[in-house]
Amino acid sequence: MKYLKILLLLAFFLSPVFSTAQAWEANPAEVAEKRERVHSLILMRLTQRLGLSSADANKLGQIMKKYQGIKINLKNQLRDQSNQLRSVSAGGNEAEIEKVLSQVNTTRQKIDQVDDQMFNELKSVLNPKQQAQFLIVMEEIRGEVRAIRRQPSTAGSAR
Repeated sequence: MKYLKILLLLAFFLSPVFSTAQAWEANPAEVAEKRERVHSLILMRLTQRLGLSSADANKLGQIMKKYQGIKINLKNQLRDQSNQLRSVSAGGNEAEIEKVLSQVNTTRQKIDQVDDQMFNELKSVLNPKQQAQFLIVMEEIRGEVRAIRRQPSTAGSAR
């Protein structure tokens, strides 16, 4: 029942935020507040599922936040590059396409590196069983977010 509540809260907070790219850019303060709520919900789920003490949960949250800003910037960069790739692939020459493809691949590699750095830092807080559970829970959350994103937009009614 607790997990259902968390899932519903996560869906409620994420649905208007993920509805469009413009929603992310419309009001930075609102976006920051929603990100903070989502971060808290994720941390609450991780704390419960991993059986973390409040001290360890606090350390985990600090580590995750440390890398969150970096990943957000990289994902925004990747989104812009993907848009650019669509544009050049429709009418650009091969050199332009290869240049943008290279940029996309580099940014994806940077995102992977940031994920690896974060996970390596988490190893100082989590034992191996908790590390495994962390990966499992985070994958579950990503799946839930993908499902929310696929739902029809309800940005106007959820606010």
